[in-house]
Amino acid sequence: MVQQPAPVQAIAIYPDRADSLQVMGLIALCGQQYDHAVEWLSRAIRKAPKPAYLLTLGIVLKQSGRLEDALAVIDTLTLQR
Repeated sequence: MVQQPAPVQAIAIYPDRADSLQVMGLIALCGQQYDHAVEWLSRAIRKAPKPAYLLTLGIVLKQSGRLEDALAVIDTLTLQR
């Protein structure tokens, strides 16, 4: 049997944990799979709207060319202060 990478194991064991979802979003970002990253990060934010998750989503949106969406996410961060 092939050993799965740790993040894949984490999401399999803890599919509803925001931190597991965020890690999957970061992995997708590193692989330039922006649509997947947005989906993972959005799921994490729905579970726990932490500033780090929102910031990462803003970065993903910017990297994918969705500047207006990125600015809207960053605006929500400034409103949280």
